Amino acid sequence: MCKLNNTICFKLMFIRDKIHEYAKPYFQEIGITYGNYITLLLLYENPGITQVQLSEINHKDKNVIVQTLDKLEEKNYVKREKSENDRRAYALYLTKKGEEVVEKYWNIVIDAEKNLFKDISDEELALFKNVINKLCI
Repeated sequence: MCKLNNTICFKLMFIRDKIHEYAKPYFQEIGITYGNYITLLLLYENPGITQVQLSEINHKDKNVIVQTLDKLEEKNYVKREKSENDRRAYALYLTKKGEEVVEKYWNIVIDAEKNLFKDISDEELALFKNVINKLCI
């Protein structure tokens, strides 16, 4: 039987955790998690999407999205507005403060990746990205 820590899925989770650990102290400064920041980025890139759409593109359960949005709205990073197309849905937007957070901390995402791949050659990194892109189709 194969050991769990030899599986690709386990190793991908480990990589994700290393990135989260790198970014954690920066986001603790403003009381959010790396996952919360990813949600802000998705709203930055997709203003006006609904909670259901956010759940789909973020690959998170709808209940998790609601809790995340509640936290981000409490911090005045996100606002919900009644959707013009569907009275039952809310359109999601970043506030000015939310946009400032996204812009201020974007370099943390880039730096976390640079830190993770610092001992990887450009050729190895290109191959890795190519394989990951194929898996994400």
